Amino acid sequence: MIDLTETCLNTLENPFIVDVSIYQTIVNEDGDIIRHIDWEKAYQRGVRVAVIRATIGNYRVDKACEYNFKACEALGILPTFYHVETPEYSGKEQAQYFLDHIPGTPAIPLVNDNELVRGCNPQKITACTQVIMMMVEDADKRPPFMYTSQGFWDMWVWSWSGWINYPLFVAWYPWFLDISYYKPFPVRRCPRDWIVKENGKKVSKYSLWQMSADGNGKGREYGMWSGDIDLSHYNGTLEDFERQFNVTIPDKSYLPVVDTTMVELADGYRIIPVKELETMRSRYQMSETKAGKYNFKHMTLYDFEELEARGI
Repeated sequence: MIDLTETCLNTLENPFIVDVSIYQTIVNEDGDIIRHIDWEKAYQRGVRVAVIRATIGNYRVDKACEYNFKACEALGILPTFYHVETPEYSGKEQAQYFLDHIPGTPAIPLVNDNELVRGCNPQKITACTQVIMMMVEDADKRPPFMYTSQGFWDMWVWSWSGWINYPLFVAWYPWFLDISYYKPFPVRRCPRDWIVKENGKKVSKYSLWQMSADGNGKGREYGMWSGDIDLSHYNGTLEDFERQFNVTIPDKSYLPVVDTTMVELADGYRIIPVKELETMRSRYQMSETKAGKYNFKHMTLYDFEELEARGI
């Protein structure tokens, strides 16, 4: 039996990381911001880390960036910044543009958002990404996060032994019978360059997982003016996060923790919130084992993940 006690005890009810841009504000016809994010509400909702958009390509600075940074700093929310890579432009120019327009010191490593093709081929995208990552690391003295998805990365970026040295911020949005799942992250959804073998088994080496975004309808709950908000989990406990990035998460005692249990499949396990168990039991026949776990009859882990991915 797998020992999942620590994972269960440290499963947050809500993600504590959000990423934001001008799209979470209200702007007038001239594109000027007239309503900013309510960061106090975000803090009360459990947000402790903000990934703030700073730049796009070599041509645009996010108008909300400086305000978001100052508001987060004032409340104790740990800020960092992200750049949207546009591979049709010089990687060197983009990296310098990004670094020149960061309004303050990031608490955790910077982020390169890699999800655009813009008519470029994999060779050009790969070269552009390498330059940006190396320049940002040289300037910040920390390897930046690579934000991407398995579908984009495996198709448009060439493999390179150096990619795994950059912490992975992976986007994948699970959904199964109207219930979202937080852990574990399925290896087959991980970009190939962050998959390694440990004890003969493939393991995904990701740091952050953006598990909910467009369509979640949670924007207003988190103080945003948009209907939706990007929410992310960290691959580990709050204490792991603090150790890895040498930071202190403020007011951890306030962050709600949800009781979780483990469902047993034909060939593996899955962690779910206890409060959602009855919903699951009513929608799919389950039985309780002597060990106090629950199992899905005749369903493999692969089948389970396929159902989670419906509509994605």
